[in-house]
Amino acid sequence: MSINMDMLDNEDNRLKKVLSGSNTPGRPNPLEKFFPSEHYVVKKTEVSKAKVTAISLNTELFERLEEYCRKTNLKRSTVFCLALELYLEHQV
Repeated sequence: MSINMDMLDNEDNRLKKVLSGSNTPGRPNPLEKFFPSEHYVVKKTEVSKAKVTAISLNTELFERLEEYCRKTNLKRSTVFCLALELYLEHQV
């Protein structure tokens, strides 16, 4: 999945507020509960299974992001940015 950064440049200032607030100590990322990270961990030893799992997880993740957009009335690019930020935080 790729994110078009030009789309993000066109977002309103609410995106900046949401993203900056998600890193505030004591204030969790709003997607943390909706997209628990433990479901997306794949063991390195299971390479062939990982490829199949990655495809199904990408589909599942996209569907869950779409559902989250509908429930919260947030723009898709805002939700994708939050999800990307959450993913990158768990990689560190």
